[in-house]
Amino acid sequence: HHGDGQLTKQEFFAIWGIAESSAWTPPRVPEAPRPLARVLRGFWKDASVQGAVVQSWKFTTFGQPSFAKANGRWYYELEIRKCDYPQVGWADRQFELEEGACDDGVGDD
Repeated sequence: HHGDGQLTKQEFFAIWGIAESSAWTPPRVPEAPRPLARVLRGFWKDASVQGAVVQSWKFTTFGQPSFAKANGRWYYELEIRKCDYPQVGWADRQFELEEGACDDGVGDD
């Protein structure tokens, strides 16, 4: 036992009582989820987007223009875990993307 909490390849196979395979390799680390939203207004440095999870430390407008719809039924679903001043709204084609400090976003009209 080497005390570092890590198993060697030989120790791993020995625990399971199976013959060690020289062809065995550990699985690859999964890729990070692709962002489902992006910053539309505000600074990227003040926000984090991982998959569908967004975090912001300042007023930031998130969205995904590639999900735009011109007809049919429109809906969205979100779960807010913690937010002091949430504003939820729709953005149309006239919504101007803006990199930088901006206190005017979706829900301010």
